[in-house]
Amino acid sequence: MWQVNETLSFDGKPYRILLTETSYFYWIALDENKGLPEKIYFDECNHWVDEGRVERIPDPYAYLQGESWAKESSVYQQSQSNYELIKPIVEGEEAFDKRIRARRLNHAIASSDKGKSTIYRLVRRYWQRGQIKNALLHKTPYYYMPLFDLLEQKDTSIGSECDKRKLSSENKFFSTSNKKYDESVEEIIKASVNARIFGISVIELFVDEQGEFAFSFVPKEFYNFDEEKGLYLKSGKTKIFPKEPNFYIIKHTPVLLKTLWIAYAKHFVLSHYLKFAEFLGVPPLIVNASSSDAETIASISAATKNLKSSSYAVFGQNDLVKVLEGKGNQSDFMEFVRYCDSEIAKTVNGASLGSNVSKSGSYAQSKSHEENRTEIVNSDIKYATRIATKLFKKIDIDIKLNIAVEKDKALLDRANTLQILKDLGYSMTPEQIAYEFDLPAPTKKEQKEANKKLSINSKLAKDNIDFILEDDAFEDELQQSENEILTTLQKLLNECKSFEEVHEKISLNYKDINFKKLEEMIFKAVALSQIRGDIEND
Repeated sequence: MWQVNETLSFDGKPYRILLTETSYFYWIALDENKGLPEKIYFDECNHWVDEGRVERIPDPYAYLQGESWAKESSVYQQSQSNYELIKPIVEGEEAFDKRIRARRLNHAIASSDKGKSTIYRLVRRYWQRGQIKNALLHKTPYYYMPLFDLLEQKDTSIGSECDKRKLSSENKFFSTSNKKYDESVEEIIKASVNARIFGISVIELFVDEQGEFAFSFVPKEFYNFDEEKGLYLKSGKTKIFPKEPNFYIIKHTPVLLKTLWIAYAKHFVLSHYLKFAEFLGVPPLIVNASSSDAETIASISAATKNLKSSSYAVFGQNDLVKVLEGKGNQSDFMEFVRYCDSEIAKTVNGASLGSNVSKSGSYAQSKSHEENRTEIVNSDIKYATRIATKLFKKIDIDIKLNIAVEKDKALLDRANTLQILKDLGYSMTPEQIAYEFDLPAPTKKEQKEANKKLSINSKLAKDNIDFILEDDAFEDELQQSENEILTTLQKLLNECKSFEEVHEKISLNYKDINFKKLEEMIFKAVALSQIRGDIEND
């Protein structure tokens, strides 16, 4: 069922599976500084799965699998040395036996200059980050937070794309079963999306002015990192190491980690472009001296410097000077910058529509990019929903969230589909309609009023004339008039010998039929119908 190195969440806490056997496996908590492997039986874990306490999660250290360093670098050399030190400790199933592991550890201490805490930290890092050599290369991606923050602030493209992604999710309409928790849910959504972008977020649990539990996203400018203890919050001279139940940490593989190489390439090219622009804007000054005498050269150099403080040269009279022109131009530099911005946009938001999109097929490209962006936003929302539900469960509050994803464009189509289903005999409760159309669930009072209106409307759905015709008093009058008409017709039929004669006598004796009374009854019916409709509409 479970695979080695698979990452799971148990009650919201991330774990990695280290070894599996027939009836049990070992795992280790990913975010514990002093965590050690634990033995878990499959039957017990399956029970947790049924209860919804265990689920698969993305590996926050998946990026390490593709990391590479030059063999000559000090970082690589150090990682290799550390791996050789811990290799005898972590090999085989015996590594999970406390007694055997202790003996191996003591041997490693005796054969090296490392202390117990250092070796244990390396062993723990190896287990927590995927049991590969690259696990020992460098620190976690969360230590890149200062760099991510710098890029967001200084790189206009990265900053803009980060804002788009955050706002796409944070501005989504949502409702909860209890509206007093809406603000807390909004804070959790903000923290969750920030964690997906930057790798880590901190949420604080506190009691508000009304005495209710509430959650608040801690801005990343308060984040700092300690080599041994990890993340801490710094306010002035105060250091706070966030721990439950006052704080909750959300970790995720940072999206911006994938943008580092392209951001570096972009700014490298931009730095050379600035030099290129400077060279073209202020070309160098070349002077040919009449003599190669040192004093003459020095004198001419001093005079030239006064004219131009940089980019000048003095050559002898017979020296040949050539300026080589490259094939590159300004558009080449800017085209590469646009390419980098496009790649950043695709990485962060799945969309990159700009000046680099060709005229042909631009609509198809825009549609594809929009679909990619929608998938990312929906994924952020679903992730944030899971986080919010888990955090509220920790304080024994069961909330139902209704967060809008990308349904708005198909609103009319969904409404038409609902009408078709209703005609086929299907019906929806007010709660179901609220969920389908991203509306707040109606209160009991609102629902009662709605049911009353539905009852009235079901009567008004009939033609108002038909409604009046079903009235008992009107039916009596109609029956009386019908009897009078039938009596008159019977009299004519008895007196006449043919249909032609009947027709002639009806024409001559039209007044004998009480059509006036019938007209009055019809007029009354129409008037009463109109009055009833006006009353019900009010």
